[in-house]
Amino acid sequence: MVPLTWKINEYEGINKTFIACNVAVMFSSSLKILTVLRTYSEFGKLIALLAACVVDIQAFLSFLILIILMIATVYKLIGVDYI
Repeated sequence: MVPLTWKINEYEGINKTFIACNVAVMFSSSLKILTVLRTYSEFGKLIALLAACVVDIQAFLSFLILIILMIATVYKLIGVDYI
């Protein structure tokens, strides 16, 4: 049976700095690969389409991230510990 409240010890917890560093490296590597692939015309068109798509959904993504952060903050304030 799995307990409903999992308490992570601060010494056994997730290293958030390491995760942030990995995400930054993965993001920068992806951008570098996309710029290299842009030299081919087919990939260039695909990357331009992807950039246009990201620009179009930028407002929705910022709204979605804001809502997720607000819900997480409200849960943190009321003391929910099963997330």
